[in-house]
Amino acid sequence: MEKEVELEDLAKDLAALRNVKKALDWLRSAPPPPRLAPLLNKEIDKAFHRSGEEARALAVIDSIAHVIVEQADSLVLSLHKTVKYNLGRILGEEAGGGRRGEVPREGGEG
Repeated sequence: MEKEVELEDLAKDLAALRNVKKALDWLRSAPPPPRLAPLLNKEIDKAFHRSGEEARALAVIDSIAHVIVEQADSLVLSLHKTVKYNLGRILGEEAGGGRRGEVPREGGEG
């Protein structure tokens, strides 16, 4: 009875690892996320390029907003690349030392 439970648990673990591999394969083939900076920069320009009298203060706020948007866009792309290229190795190492999310074989060898 105990061995049956162990085998069932092992089968569940292997099925979960196969699902992870499918998800990683999908991530590797997925295109990069769309860039939001061009759209957001237009909205920032609409919001802060109105008043001529408060030009100096608005120019500072406008500049800071553009920097934040560009940095956030870079961060999203960087996170996408990290997940796409490194998550498999991270999960593979945690799941038994396999390469790129490889499902370990019975006996513990990856």
